Amino acid sequence: SELAALQRDFGAAIASLDKAAEIAPIFRGSPRAALERLSVYRGNVVGACSKALAGAYPIVAKIAGESFFEGLAREYLRRFPSASGDLNEYGASLAQFVAAFPHTGDLPYLADVARMEWLAHRAHYAADAAEGPGLRPAPARALVPARPARARGGAGRAR
Repeated sequence: SELAALQRDFGAAIASLDKAAEIAPIFRGSPRAALERLSVYRGNVVGACSKALAGAYPIVAKIAGESFFEGLAREYLRRFPSASGDLNEYGASLAQFVAAFPHTGDLPYLADVARMEWLAHRAHYAADAAEGPGLRPAPARALVPARPARARGGAGRAR
């Protein structure tokens, strides 16, 4: 639909300056003003995604250092834009990205730390077992036989 195409183009414009120049003419006012307005959205997206990555990977951020991690997060976002509205799902490929990123070559263990942190992050946000499918505790009344005397093999019957 036309709306879906507009939303897709808007998202691409936020992610890329080249795309922003292409979409700017659909906005009212000068293209330059539209690019400035899009940069506000871009800044919010970059900030939110960087914060989400720092939350999911606090040890990687600590090892790498704050300013290096911010740059790493920006480059990761450029290559791997968020595909979900839930930022708790963002960052699944960071370990592979870190392993291939030339500027982390002096930290060969960093990708392994990122893998461990992602698993811990996903476990933290996973649904509780009681909420999801699987075994559920039986109600207490189901544990008590309907006729306790018969269940014990006749013991306890009145004689």
